[in-house]
Amino acid sequence: MVVGGWGVLGSAACATTFAVSLVPALPTGRDLPLWLWLAFWLLSLLMVPGCSLAAVPVFVFAGRALRRTVPGRRRWVTAWVIAVSAAAGIEALFVYRLARLLTAPFGNLSEDSWHALYFAIAYLTAGAAMAGILAAAGRSAAAARSPATR
Repeated sequence: MVVGGWGVLGSAACATTFAVSLVPALPTGRDLPLWLWLAFWLLSLLMVPGCSLAAVPVFVFAGRALRRTVPGRRRWVTAWVIAVSAAAGIEALFVYRLARLLTAPFGNLSEDSWHALYFAIAYLTAGAAMAGILAAAGRSAAAARSPATR
């Protein structure tokens, strides 16, 4: 559940950034509706600690729980390691792009932010993959313990 939340939070923040970038930039700034401005800043403030900092312990503890749930089943652990590696790659690329944007003399925000849309899709896909692996492994373990399947 928490890994799915990681994906949804990252995806929502990036999708909101993309939506903000679609609003035409004026010389005085962007004329955003209040709800979009609030959503943008709230999700942006939650994303960095929620996706970047909290992700490491969540992924490690979920991996440990997976190993306890399905002992002796290497395929689930391998799938988990691959999914977490993809999530870490997404997160590293996001942090790199964010640092590059923040250190640029001007953030080139007058153009549509297509990379934010790509990040939204990537976060959602990685979160769904990790949640799917944990759910499928749990069902597999339950089926292995069930006397009806023996």
